[in-house]
Amino acid sequence: MASIDDLSKRALDTPAGRPAHHLQNESELQIRTRNCETNDFLQALAEMQDQRKYTFASDTIEGIYTTVEHSGYVSAGQRRAINNIRKSMGEEEV
Repeated sequence: MASIDDLSKRALDTPAGRPAHHLQNESELQIRTRNCETNDFLQALAEMQDQRKYTFASDTIEGIYTTVEHSGYVSAGQRRAINNIRKSMGEEEV
């Protein structure tokens, strides 16, 4: 059986392919993009909550807002639900 020293000498933990810092930069860009999209979505929900025409869906809007704000992520189902509400009022999708 190989010892820990033998394994570390072989550098088994060296990443294959692109260097790790490229992967980190890529994931940071994805995180920033997702954060911007999430903030834009939350802003749209806040605007909807302020409009009387969306009173019929206020519980749904508030619930989705709270969940997205807490998780930092917008699911496809949440986006679809909000877009269905917006379409019912003749508004564009978010």
